[in-house]
Amino acid sequence: MKLLYAQLILLILIGLSILGITFSMVAGYIVPPAWIVEEESDELEPGEPQYLELRPPLTVSLEQSDPVRFIQVEATLMTVYEETFEGVVERREMIRRALLKELAEQRYEALRERNGREALQRRMVEIVNDILEQGEVRGEVNAVYLTGFVVQ
Repeated sequence: MKLLYAQLILLILIGLSILGITFSMVAGYIVPPAWIVEEESDELEPGEPQYLELRPPLTVSLEQSDPVRFIQVEATLMTVYEETFEGVVERREMIRRALLKELAEQRYEALRERNGREALQRRMVEIVNDILEQGEVRGEVNAVYLTGFVVQ
């Protein structure tokens, strides 16, 4: 008889322990191991590259040139993040204005050389990403491709 009571008490204690652990996990007092719970990642998952061509071409007169010279740039923005692409599309006009302002400040002599055009591309990426960051858009534009470039 004593053995039966001992087994019954043991089963009750095991049951209460399991119930207590389960309640503690549900209430958040005990966190299960990471291999049991899949954590949601806050990081963006890169996907296929997406391109946005800025149309019409960016055309400005260069302020610091004599005689007056003009620059026309056809630019395409590239990102591998869907959320970033959507943010670029939503802010297309803001991006366009900022890039036009940057183009107007360029020097004719610098744009004639390859290094000057590459520096301009890097600066354009910075400008676009700054606008996205200010708008709290996650991700970044990975590149700005100059698909057409005329200075005259």
